[in-house]
Amino acid sequence: MNWAVHTKDIDGLAVKLRNSGIEIVGPLPGSRKRPDGRVLRWKRLMLTNDFHGLLPFFIEWSAESIHPSSDSPKGCHLDRWAAADKDPPQLSKTFHKIGIDILAEQNEKPQLRAHLTGPEGTLAVTS
Repeated sequence: MNWAVHTKDIDGLAVKLRNSGIEIVGPLPGSRKRPDGRVLRWKRLMLTNDFHGLLPFFIEWSAESIHPSSDSPKGCHLDRWAAADKDPPQLSKTFHKIGIDILAEQNEKPQLRAHLTGPEGTLAVTS
């Protein structure tokens, strides 16, 4: 499981991360054709070290592309999102360095944790 953080200025973010000493790959262009024929376009930026999948990649959607969430089925929402690792304080510092506020919890192995609620009830998902 991996996850993305939306940004409106991926080129500026790339400069900021590089200037902070964080190694990155990108921004790289991407696209895919939806079943309805529309093409989604974006740019993405990945961290060279994603801490075993705990850190996100970054995405900037093209102004010409409809965001996938705008016409996806409604009714579910994210109640809780957390990342867990052996050293939560260090994990929190790393998230802070890349500009993300997320709950860091204790766990013996790296793990992402999500709790969702929807019309059929709740769902807990871990990586």
